[in-house]
Amino acid sequence: MARLVAVFSSPRVAQARDRLRGPERIARHAQAERRHQVGQPNPAAALALSEDQKFELDTLLRNGNTPQKVALRCGLLLLAHEGVTNQTIARQLNLSRPTILAARAPPLPRTG
Repeated sequence: MARLVAVFSSPRVAQARDRLRGPERIARHAQAERRHQVGQPNPAAALALSEDQKFELDTLLRNGNTPQKVALRCGLLLLAHEGVTNQTIARQLNLSRPTILAARAPPLPRTG
């Protein structure tokens, strides 16, 4: 233990630690933040649902006789209503992001 403390309290480590403090450290942190934000899509707005719609989706989700396809879509829509990001919904439900986007899109009008 004494040797471990000696390694972390060496003059070389102290100099490196002192160099990273102050404006240079702040600039490095800001640069890293910008690097992470580049190419990141804006989170989608929360899906607007009425209380009746929310209740119906929740009922279908919890009903044991609901087909899995319908239950999965209900869960997806409820998470979107709560404001969860599309990427997080996709990860939680083991779906792709395009599937989430398609499910959130308004339904196409039927023709013929």
